Amino acid sequence: MFGTSGEKINGWNGEIKLSVRHFERIVKKLGEKVLNRRVTPHMFRHCFATELMNQGCSFDFIRETLGHKNITTTLKYLHNKQDRDFYNIKVNI
Repeated sequence: MFGTSGEKINGWNGEIKLSVRHFERIVKKLGEKVLNRRVTPHMFRHCFATELMNQGCSFDFIRETLGHKNITTTLKYLHNKQDRDFYNIKVNI
């Protein structure tokens, strides 16, 4: 999504440069101010994967969407234990 040296992004006030680290800081500060808790960009991937599963998407679709080669990696992103147990999926998280 973002290059390590920063990518140009069209913002509300024109183009800005945003590095991965800067984006992480923005997310962290917003999480602390709005939610009063620690939030990281990576948490969005976990939430997104879990929401796709809860909406009935196949595990293979989720794997492909996240760009994983191995389904085992994708299953570690799914945080709804009841659904994992329903499908008899054993994952060490």
